[in-house]
Amino acid sequence: EVFVPGMSIKRIIVKSAGPYSAKMVFRESPFRIGMDEYNRWAQRPTDMIRRYFGLFFGPPAGENLVAPENELELFITILTFECDMVDKKAAAAINVQIRRIKPERTLSDETYNETTAMTAMTAEAFAAAMSKNIQQIADKVRLKLVEIHQHN
Repeated sequence: EVFVPGMSIKRIIVKSAGPYSAKMVFRESPFRIGMDEYNRWAQRPTDMIRRYFGLFFGPPAGENLVAPENELELFITILTFECDMVDKKAAAAINVQIRRIKPERTLSDETYNETTAMTAMTAEAFAAAMSKNIQQIADKVRLKLVEIHQHN
């Protein structure tokens, strides 16, 4: 659990801009993707990311009172969430908007890309590599939150 002192994430909204649902997506070539009928995520990627970011940025008990101008919301759009069969890697691209709730203002709008090499082309290896990608993206968002807090 990571807490950015003086800031509070009140809402996390996650949507997908692609075919990323319960079925795992495998990129077969630069212009062709396949949906795996047998290997599925335990939760939809949107739900997984919302839950992960909620746990990652959750405030410690008793420290969730902050000034109203430091109450934030994250708008996350999944752009890529797939296994690249050609390059043998898991690829994630996620756009994260950090918005102040009151007064309403977008503080950051960035797209984060992460890839992790896969030694095996299995659903288990894909899930492990994607977990690493999301962890790295969450850490970059944490650094962005610290930067925002220092400059506001």
